[in-house]
Amino acid sequence: MPYRIEYQEALSIPSVPVQRKENLTMHIHHTIKTALKKSALVLAAAALLASPSASAMETIVNQEGNLHVVGCDEWISLRSMPTVMDGEVLARIPLGQLVHYIDDCDHPEFAHVSYHGIDGYALRTYLSSRATIYKVTQCDEWISLRSAPSADSDTLARVPLGAYVIFVKPATDDFWYVNYRGTLGYVLSSYLD
Repeated sequence: MPYRIEYQEALSIPSVPVQRKENLTMHIHHTIKTALKKSALVLAAAALLASPSASAMETIVNQEGNLHVVGCDEWISLRSMPTVMDGEVLARIPLGQLVHYIDDCDHPEFAHVSYHGIDGYALRTYLSSRATIYKVTQCDEWISLRSAPSADSDTLARVPLGAYVIFVKPATDDFWYVNYRGTLGYVLSSYLD
């Protein structure tokens, strides 16, 4: 006696006659797997569309020989030699700042870079040519770039409506740590799109 599985039209999977009982299990597995894949795609698309900044946020690749400091807590060391054991620390490069790439040097873990006119070596794992940028929106003229993640903190700069900032990291539920024209500070994320 042949088995037949009827599946609802909701997922657009047609009914398939199954001639042998062993094939029934395989067919059910395939049907569920297909339904899960479609559900996952629908959920991913819905999440992307529901994200308030999905439309204007962009990832840029720096083509000018500059690299962004990423993935550290606060800063990385600019060293006089391509090693963490020896050599002097020439400077601390804050998270989100740009360094100018000079060359690969002979060490696979380090890049030869320049920061504020000082040449040295930085660990590659903390350098990236990619950055996420956001546009300032939903304000009258400008938003404040602040010294701390608080509306009561000092204003470092005014970021005009339509200007772009480089996203560094979230700071609180309301504030993001960003780079605006080389100045690092905090802005209210609700004004970024």
